[in-house]
Amino acid sequence: MAQVGVTGVGDVAYRAAAVEAALVGPDGSASGINAAAAHAADGQTVASDIHADREYRAQMAGIYVRRAVEGALAALG
Repeated sequence: MAQVGVTGVGDVAYRAAAVEAALVGPDGSASGINAAAAHAADGQTVASDIHADREYRAQMAGIYVRRAVEGALAALG
């Protein structure tokens, strides 16, 4: 079972439970990883400030989660 932590989206770091749940069972395909990563900001109050708006932060959370999952799978061989 994967555990996914995310920071930089809101006021505190959090476990992305929706991503973790979506990763259970898939074969590690690109489409499965993308579908799971799309849930990176689910249930979070996404911050907005002078550095990034809410939409950008939510989108980047998904991108970084996707990259992290791909990297973890690559490390496993």
